[in-house]
Amino acid sequence: MKELLSEAGFEEFVCLPDEEFLHAFRDKGFYLTDAIKCPRRFYSPSEKKKFLRIYRKSLLDEIRELEPEIIFVLGWVALHAIGVEESVTSLHGSIINPREINVDLPESVKYIIVSMYPNQRNRGRVEDMHMLEPYKKLRNLVT
Repeated sequence: MKELLSEAGFEEFVCLPDEEFLHAFRDKGFYLTDAIKCPRRFYSPSEKKKFLRIYRKSLLDEIRELEPEIIFVLGWVALHAIGVEESVTSLHGSIINPREINVDLPESVKYIIVSMYPNQRNRGRVEDMHMLEPYKKLRNLVT
């Protein structure tokens, strides 16, 4: 993610060690959180859906407390956690107006930017330039 942000014009992140990146990211006014707050890394699709139902309320409560203007959704788990049921592949690179879809988000949220999770498997499915698109859109919205 740090590399994609840097390529999209957030140059301040390019040279930071990973342990400093998250602090700098937050200092810039961004907030990064997991949709599923469990220590396990690998879940079956049915387990992910079960955890999404469990954690959706706490994630939405967290979003309501923060009152962000932009939500950058990273992967299908996060997309489904906020209540968008469409495929992350079909929405990759999209900027969604939350008022035009049926999601329960605070009024402060003006934009949802959708990105596939930037792992090797997804980079193989999508050209690198297309993978960068949501990060460029984020940069344009915050400058």
